[in-house]
Parts: sequence; structure tokens; C-alpha cells
Amino acid sequence: AEGLAVYYERQLDNQAPVATIESITPSTALPGTPIVMNGSAVDSDGEIIDYLWNSSKDGNLSNERIFTVSNLTLGLHVITFSAQDNEGRWSKEVSANIGVGDFPEATIDSVSGCDLSSVCVISEGVTIEFDGSAASTASNDTEIIGYHWSSDIDGNLSDQMSFTTSGLSLGPHTITFRAVNDIGFWSANATVSLLINGVPVSDIISADPNPVQPGEDIFLIASGNDPDGGSLTYIWSSDTLLFANNQNLYESQDNGSKIVTSESDVGEHDIYLRVVDSYGISSESSMVTVQILSPPLVSAQCDTEASLEQDLLFNAIASDKDGSIVRYEWDFDSA
Repeated sequence: AEGLAVYYERQLDNQAPVATIESITPSTALPGTPIVMNGSAVDSDGEIIDYLWNSSKDGNLSNERIFTVSNLTLGLHVITFSAQDNEGRWSKEVSANIGVGDFPEATIDSVSGCDLSSVCVISEGVTIEFDGSAASTASNDTEIIGYHWSSDIDGNLSDQMSFTTSGLSLGPHTITFRAVNDIGFWSANATVSLLINGVPVSDIISADPNPVQPGEDIFLIASGNDPDGGSLTYIWSSDTLLFANNQNLYESQDNGSKIVTSESDVGEHDIYLRVVDSYGISSESSMVTVQILSPPLVSAQCDTEASLEQDLLFNAIASDKDGSIVRYEWDFDSA
């Protein structure tokens, strides 16, 4: 009986060991990745004789102080570690969280105006709608809690699943979308390539001469500017007049064109110009109005012979196809 009392007294006096998780590397891992778990323990009145590692998903893992495991199941694991001293007393459990697999899968579902299978060309200033989605496909243990969109030119764009913007800078962009779940796992990057293309600008500098008489040519000069510095095609058009190619439409890499007029063209006519860059992006149309004026038709009558100091009667007959006669002028000194 005395020996039994001494035994219980020693048990009551025994101090529990203290366990510490030194490291779990890596703390997030793909399935099959080796994970090293390193623990330690101290006992103030004895020695450590056993260890226990446990997973909230997989149960007991090891009785070693340091060990490696590569077959943890997918998901979030709460890892506990404890140690036992030589008198059979266990330490309090210490814990750490690790994630295995179950990385979200992020997808760029659509970009307005784009075919996602190729580089998409969008005009500067156009509002673009980006739509993404993400899911944890490996298990039902996690949920998506965040998103991130970025551009390699403009940096961070949005932390929403979908967003719109009209402020992307000129140039080629790689747009990246990814998602994160509640165990801190980020998906692989989903990307799409965009080219934000500057919209060219056109201006008709001159139409000369203007007004013009039927049968005379009108020479047109324009300017065009492409913010991207690319080549431009000048596209001239008129609903009623013909260009030098005998068509109502004239395209050229040069900034000049010519209208060929005829007697049937008398009146006012609108001529349009737009420039198109190498990506097919067109400027707004510029317009100039030209007047093709028919000169008045005039004939004069008077006596062919007269005596000195005899009054002579001069009579003029005039008409105008595109207007009215407002003034007559006689010149008796012309050769």
C-alpha cells in the first residue's frame, strides 16, 4: 500500500511535457508533394519517449519527431502534435493548418468584342466587359473568396469576378485573372491577350478649286494621324461625284485624290473621307462640300451700223442653269 501511495504521489507531481511544432514545409502543397513535419518537446522532470502527429482528415500520421508524408488527402488539414514523457503523461496538443490540393480553377469566360482564341483588337476608349469564374473542383471543403484581375501594362484592374473598364492604356496587354479559396490557395493564371488600338483621325485640308466650273478637276488633300504610328489607308467617297478611277469610291495610301466633274454635276456635292489603320479601325468621317457652278449663258444684240451721234440700243439675253441673273456688265473697251 505504501508503494502504491508513492506511485500516485509521483504521478500527481509529474509535470506535463511541452510540445512545439517547429515547422511544416510546405504549408500548402499539391497532392503527392512531400511535406516535412518537424516538432520538438521538452519535459522539465523527465524525458520524452513518444510523439504523436494527427490530421483532422487522415487521423494518426506518425510517432516520429520529424517525418515526411506525401499521401495526405485533398483539403484543409488541422495538424496536431503532442509528446509523451517517461511517466506516461501527454502534453497539450499544438496545431497548425495546412492545405493539400484543391486549388481553384479560374476561367476567363468572356471579354466583350473578343474571340478569346486569338489576340483581340479593341479601340482605345471603348468600354470592355470582363467576365470570369472560378471553382474548387477537387473537393467540397473550400469555397472561392476572392478574385484578381491585372494587366501587365496597367497593373491591378479589379478584385471582382466581373468588371468593366474603358481606361486601358494603348498597346498590347496580357490580362491575367486568378481566384483564391478560403485556405489561401490561388488558382493558376488564366490569361487573354488584348491590343488597345488608337483610333485614327482624319481631316480634309483642301478641295481646290471650290467653287469649280463643270469639266474642271477638283484636287483633294487630306491629313491622317494614327496614334499607334501605323500606316493608314485613305478612303474617299461621294454619292454623286466620280473620282479619277471613275468610281464613287477611291482608296489609296496617299493623302490626295481628284474629282472629275462634268456638265451633269452642276450643284452642291458632299465628299467624305475616313482613314483606316492596319487593324481595320476607322476614323470618324470628315466632309467637305464643293460647288460646281455653271457659268451664265449670254448673248448680246445691237445695231451693226450707226451714224455719228445716233443712239444705239444694246440688248442682252442671259440665263443661268443653277441660279438667277443678278447683274449685267458691259465692257466697250475689250479687244
